[in-house]
Amino acid sequence: MYQVRPETILTFLSDHSIRYPRFQRKQTWKFEQNLKLAISVFKAYPIGVTIINKQSFGSKSTRWLLDGRQRRNALTLMQQNPEHIYTWAKKFFGFKNSDQAQDIKDKFWEKISDYLNDSDEDGFQEAKTNAIREGKSEFFFDGKTYSTISNTSTIEEDYQGDFSEPDFLTETQVAESQMDVQNSEEYNRSLWGNLNELLYIIQITHNLTSIKSGFTNPFDFRKLINNLSYVVDGGKVLSGQKLTTFINEYLKNNFDNGTGDPDRKTFYDFIIGRHPLDSINAKNLNLLIQKNWDDISNSIKVVEIIKNRLQEAIIGIIETQDITATDSQMIFMLINKEGTKLSAVEILSAKPAWNIPVNSPSKEIEKHRRPLYEAINTTYENTVRWDYPATLYERLSDLNFLLPKLNYSKNNELEKKLTIGFKILSGIYEMGIKKEDVDKLALNKDINWESDVDDLINDLNLMGKVLADAPYFKYLTSWNQTYLSLTSDAIALNFLFIVFSDFKKKGKPISNSTKTKIFINNAIILADRLIYEYVTLKWRGSSDSKIGRNLSSLSSLPEKFEIVQDQNWLKIIKQINDSFKIEEEDISFAIAKTLVYHIYATNSLMGTPNSNTDVDHIIPQSVFDRSNIENSKNIKNALFNLCPLPSKENVSKTNKKLKEIDDKWLIQQIEHYSGINENQFYQFSDVGNWQDLRNQRRVFFEENFIKVKNELINQ
Repeated sequence: MYQVRPETILTFLSDHSIRYPRFQRKQTWKFEQNLKLAISVFKAYPIGVTIINKQSFGSKSTRWLLDGRQRRNALTLMQQNPEHIYTWAKKFFGFKNSDQAQDIKDKFWEKISDYLNDSDEDGFQEAKTNAIREGKSEFFFDGKTYSTISNTSTIEEDYQGDFSEPDFLTETQVAESQMDVQNSEEYNRSLWGNLNELLYIIQITHNLTSIKSGFTNPFDFRKLINNLSYVVDGGKVLSGQKLTTFINEYLKNNFDNGTGDPDRKTFYDFIIGRHPLDSINAKNLNLLIQKNWDDISNSIKVVEIIKNRLQEAIIGIIETQDITATDSQMIFMLINKEGTKLSAVEILSAKPAWNIPVNSPSKEIEKHRRPLYEAINTTYENTVRWDYPATLYERLSDLNFLLPKLNYSKNNELEKKLTIGFKILSGIYEMGIKKEDVDKLALNKDINWESDVDDLINDLNLMGKVLADAPYFKYLTSWNQTYLSLTSDAIALNFLFIVFSDFKKKGKPISNSTKTKIFINNAIILADRLIYEYVTLKWRGSSDSKIGRNLSSLSSLPEKFEIVQDQNWLKIIKQINDSFKIEEEDISFAIAKTLVYHIYATNSLMGTPNSNTDVDHIIPQSVFDRSNIENSKNIKNALFNLCPLPSKENVSKTNKKLKEIDDKWLIQQIEHYSGINENQFYQFSDVGNWQDLRNQRRVFFEENFIKVKNELINQ
């Protein structure tokens, strides 16, 4: 027996009849989880469902919380003290004690943008469309007044309110109401619910020390009053939790007395009522409150904001009755272990705009969506817009140097194919790959879904054929490697967007013309630059934002791309081979492997056809690990000790010293790709000779690489 009901968070927190069973997980979350929960509360997102089991024993009953303990604890901490929110936020956003208000604001919005990667555009469109229907020239949304003609806010408010889910609009209505707002930063921020309030709490509480914070400091009346309830630890510390209780008591006193909003007089009267003072000290207290009132008022407002958010936010309650302990534990296990996270593309598939039928789909889309729907084990009736980005990856048959073959039968590869397909379409049509860009894509009125995506795929494959025959990409493919697998999804997408823009700019050249040569050279220059940026860790952080910035500058692409300067490449390669670091960080095998393939492809060294490839250590890792050589864990991954080798069934060099190799075919491959003669195999089986190995292979990785790279892009 069970019932399902919604409940406000404040009610949930104040329910003292709830008890915790022994088998629940630890009570606390990490700061990231706590802060993300706070974001959900202020964003008015659902915060999940809790399960309570009511058990009767005679005339008494006890309510056990089966799931939700960590959430309840985090929400309680939010309610009790805004300093908890600040502590979580400081770590989450990377605030420093020295940060000023603007620093905090900038860090806050940058991280929020990256985390949410979303804008609640539909709510804005609903408000605007309804105003247009009613013949109004302005409409109110999220704390601001907007014009129905433009999107400039005419009234600025301190805080922003919630919004409701929109009614379903026709495609034309939504598309028309989207105009002029898509690129507005103010518009995007105005759609983020009450996150301005969260920022306000953080700014007011900054800076938190062991004895006070921006939240508590305005209430420091210790020189006049000795026994303040929020002063603890022998009078040394202003407690945020006790101050929150004090403020709530003051607000309740105001409510009970019908005195309205907080003001200096009622606050002074409240304190004097609790702490009678002589006339001199009472006068000084009044002056101090007057001096600090703006800050006092801000701290009071912080407590009110948190209380209001918790009062408005809803949590789902599933309440069972008299189920067994075994059932209780099983429910807990099912909820916390058996659930499957919805992917972004699954969520998109449920949106009305993506389910608009395409009236005359091509045979190609029909052919490719059948295996997709079979893989996801669902039925289909007609072709809809979602099908185009969902099958896009599979249809890019001539970009094998860029995108690896992925299998629908593997869940992670299936989702990757779908996600990249959506991002490619979004990047090309919306000039961005964030979630809000993908959301807009379905309603882009400039796309003729019957033909435009098919034409785009044909153009991308045409470009792929041109580049696949270019030396660098041909040799990279010969090693059964792709640009995406060697770098990242973001870098591969960035490459695709830029070279495709250059391809169109040059008139989609396919003949042996000057424009074709410049286009191919630009693609190789870009590939080299992005590998350099990947190796030097410049793609850490918000890659989607970086791609967005690059997309916004596509209109100003130069005729010929700028190369990475020789000295910059040499510096990095010598760092790896001499200092065994990259930008002060230890070498990772993954990055070293990428650089090895890049250098070999640039040197026009071709892998063995129809054979898989592995980058292997010339002196095995295990030999370095057993040695007493200083920094051996990094030396083993230096470029001079790595070599790509085609694999042969049942024959592998892995963990073998060179002198232990007796397979003639493998010996020939090692000689060819490493430049080491068989008569040197004994020498380079001794880990003590690693410096000789470095000296022998240095020319290939340094001077030769720079020379052949310059020849390649200038031919």
